Amino acid sequence: MTSNRKPAVAGMFYPAGKKELAKMISQLLAEAKTDEKAPNGIIVPHAGYAYSGKTAAFAYNSLLNILKERQIRNIIILGPAHNVYFNEIFQSNSNSWETPIGKIELGKIREIKESEKAHAGEHSIEVQIPFVQKILEDAKKKIPITPIIVGEITKEQAKKYADMFSRQENCFFIVSTDLSHFMLKEDAEKTDFDTIKKITALDYKDIDACGKYPLMIIIELAKIKNWKFKLLKYSSSAETSGDESSVVGYASFVF
Repeated sequence: MTSNRKPAVAGMFYPAGKKELAKMISQLLAEAKTDEKAPNGIIVPHAGYAYSGKTAAFAYNSLLNILKERQIRNIIILGPAHNVYFNEIFQSNSNSWETPIGKIELGKIREIKESEKAHAGEHSIEVQIPFVQKILEDAKKKIPITPIIVGEITKEQAKKYADMFSRQENCFFIVSTDLSHFMLKEDAEKTDFDTIKKITALDYKDIDACGKYPLMIIIELAKIKNWKFKLLKYSSSAETSGDESSVVGYASFVF
């Protein structure tokens, strides 16, 4: 077993320096204050912090708000695979993950296979870890995480995994996904709000999201648990880049 996973996208998606990174996250959280509480989990984007960090920060503030009330044993993070093709799910085979902020311990779920290859170089979960570390630090909590990469699964697999997750006790879920990619801003917004409407209706048929497969699992789990999704914030890359010709959409939800 690999003892510790080193960061793969520090200096690209988020700052590589500890002080710079901590300062950036603190500023993003300060700009995204919310009274919302996420009793069971959040859905967050995974682009570079300059693009989607503030949208993600709304969701992470809602995690901070619930940590004051709820005892959480494990934070399960579901992210899509960008680099490797497979049709199942894998947890990390490491004991800990490292970011410029420091190391965080990993929890294991007995029913899920481990893979180093599935997580190597992948950013969809890694970009969530510094936010999690900062929130846990602010809440004075020490909670392990379980990073799980989700491949191209079927509806039947999504239901099977959701049933398995429904038996995990005292867990909090983070689902990592961006929305539409590389459309005109007007078309992106139309597509994204159609996707948002479907997610809140617990429907994943034909949704336009790079994290469709993690979303399939959490939507099936929401059906089991009778959870409801609430949109916190929508944004797009155009707000940072000024380019309205090739836009990526971002959203954060609580559930």
